[in-house]
Amino acid sequence: MNEPIMRYCLFGLFLIAGLHQQLSAQIDSLLTFRELGYEDLFFSDDEYEKQEFLSASRTVKNIGELPFSVYIISKEEIQRNGYVTLVDALKTVPGIRVSQPGSALEGETFMMRGLIGNQYAKILINDVPIKPTALLGMPIGAQLPIKQAERIEIIFGPAASIYGADASAGVINIITRESERPVYVNADLSFGGESFRSLNLLLGGKMGRGKNIIKFSLFGSNTTFNDRRIIYDSIDIYGYQNYFRDEMEFNKIRSDGLMPNYVSFQGSPLPRFGSLPHASRTFGANVKWRNFTVFYENLYRSDHSALGFNPTAISYSNPQTSTAETLNRTSIAWNLERKYWGTRTMLNVLSADSDYNSSANYNFNVLARIVNQSAVVAARGDQMVLDSLQNIIRENFLTGNRYKGTFSDEVRLEHLVNFYPGPNLEVTLGGQVLLNNYENFDYLERPGNTYVNIPANKFFSQTTFDASLFAQGYYTSRFINVVGGVQAYLPDGTSWQISPRIATILKWNQQFSTRLFYGRAFRQPSPYYQYKSYFADGDSFWAQQNINLELAPEITDSYEIGARWISESKKTRAELTYFNNKTNNLISFDQVVLDANNPESRIFGIGYTNFGESFAALQGVQASLYFKNLIPFLELHGGLHAQYVNGKEELPGRGELDMVRGQPAWTIQLQQELKIARNWYLHLSHVYQSETLSRRLSNLSLFQQNQEQYEIPGYYTLDAVVRVKLTDNFQVYTRFNNVFNKSILVLMPRELQDDLIRNPQSDFGF
Repeated sequence: MNEPIMRYCLFGLFLIAGLHQQLSAQIDSLLTFRELGYEDLFFSDDEYEKQEFLSASRTVKNIGELPFSVYIISKEEIQRNGYVTLVDALKTVPGIRVSQPGSALEGETFMMRGLIGNQYAKILINDVPIKPTALLGMPIGAQLPIKQAERIEIIFGPAASIYGADASAGVINIITRESERPVYVNADLSFGGESFRSLNLLLGGKMGRGKNIIKFSLFGSNTTFNDRRIIYDSIDIYGYQNYFRDEMEFNKIRSDGLMPNYVSFQGSPLPRFGSLPHASRTFGANVKWRNFTVFYENLYRSDHSALGFNPTAISYSNPQTSTAETLNRTSIAWNLERKYWGTRTMLNVLSADSDYNSSANYNFNVLARIVNQSAVVAARGDQMVLDSLQNIIRENFLTGNRYKGTFSDEVRLEHLVNFYPGPNLEVTLGGQVLLNNYENFDYLERPGNTYVNIPANKFFSQTTFDASLFAQGYYTSRFINVVGGVQAYLPDGTSWQISPRIATILKWNQQFSTRLFYGRAFRQPSPYYQYKSYFADGDSFWAQQNINLELAPEITDSYEIGARWISESKKTRAELTYFNNKTNNLISFDQVVLDANNPESRIFGIGYTNFGESFAALQGVQASLYFKNLIPFLELHGGLHAQYVNGKEELPGRGELDMVRGQPAWTIQLQQELKIARNWYLHLSHVYQSETLSRRLSNLSLFQQNQEQYEIPGYYTLDAVVRVKLTDNFQVYTRFNNVFNKSILVLMPRELQDDLIRNPQSDFGF
């Protein structure tokens, strides 16, 4: 959906909502309204264990009956805390680490138990995957329908037995709102520093009579800001000496003309920086009639193309370069429920289209490095030949804006059948087929909406066909529940991948339960790995995509033991979990010289591959304590979470670390909510995380030579929200991020040579 149409749709919803522009205002209107107390907003239900949860078994269950580590973010929590993005909401979830910003490719990023969630977690909207398989990870901005969510369901640990590939770290399911009321309207308008503007609107309801009742919802959003408020004066992060062997090498590359887009002040080791803007837009519609449901979402996100990259690889100076994509998803589902069985068939069509103006100002990035290395070999010491070859490199890759794009279309057909042979047993059988088509281009001199005249070596295309079958049994009784399932996945006609999952919960009494879990998941190699792997030839000086990569899937095994206790008064809840997971066959990025034994060989390779016995293993303990109305006259509610982990990681053929990169040993989170005056409420979110290592670290010997360069120090941050309840239907809030203006350095998601060593986060803002 193009921008003018998007604006008209949002404007129409805006008129329907009757929204008056107020500072960070929120309107929630029903024909009849049950006033929620503040304690209801925190626990969402008087009995936590009776909250509904869909994602654990593909059918709705009470959360207290599930033998998994699960977490719910309710619509009330989203509203009162002013969450705009998915990562805003995940920041308070026990044990999750976030990066805001993360990278141009993935937007904001998060980590779950040592794995990057954008890549290893299954992200769904209304139980249907939304991440295109052609992308490395799910791009996250403000385009996901967070404000319109009824709840966000989170499962920790592998769930491939019912959701297939890419569910290694867990599942995040955004369930959008429905209403039994004839009319439901919700509107939220926020603005703040750096020209931050966010408008979110939702209109829902039902009409008709008898069997011809139609339930519907329409929603839209538009979020923009001019800059991410990152301080760029750190030589230890942005100085060129971090990304070259020495100053002599840096000056030599510049004098050879291989960094034409690198702009710096005279005599300064720091480059020049422009602003880092962001834009997100959403439009969606859900319609239910009898047994049919239709979903449609149009999601747009744009970030600066240098975000997360080091400035010697991609220039920060031009604020007009961006990485942007639009996701269009249409789903049609047919459901039928009978006394002893039920069935659902769903057809899902998902397209991911890059904005044709997506571009970057490349400097001496990893591709330029490998092609230049090939040129040096090809010149055989002849400076005139080398000058000529380097001029070809500059003209092909490095001058001015270079346009890029990824386009994919996916068609997924899924069928589920549920059987209920007895009151305590449910059996689910299902299967799905998935047809994918991917196209990618890069380094073009001008934008375009056609592939005409694009050189073959700048264009990648692939079509794949995947299929899977799965089965699951769910047994419940007064004292024990057992879930067991398995999925067989056949990726593009290669070999079957088997993913089992089994879990049980023992209910000792109404207050105390324990659970056990084992699961295996696989992450099928994305086409991203193929179109970002290159051969550089000394004669052609272009990096051909390696379309013959034989990558094995990454395999994650996870074990978990947990306990849950709820007080008789329902005002206190405690959970304790031990987990142990290991991921094998890690896919890593590295440089390879092909045919190294042949001195006449002038071919070099760089890209992704499975490196031998590389793995990442993590074990830890997660403890959580929730309290409700701890101090009655303050209406104090909150939660305290503490996670301690240790692990090890085998780098690709280059040594073993005694920790997992990017994963801190300690993560402590404290949420406090209290009433500070009549109709005035305060929410405080504290986060402490201990030191860790940069994911850019790829060689143990480099770390031993310069440990400080790769160490990411620990940090403490505080976010605050002040909310004023003006009427039952109208509230105003002010959100303060990073109150103490701490310098925060966090993880990077991709482990490439082009990445920053450490990724600074936004400073204080509201």
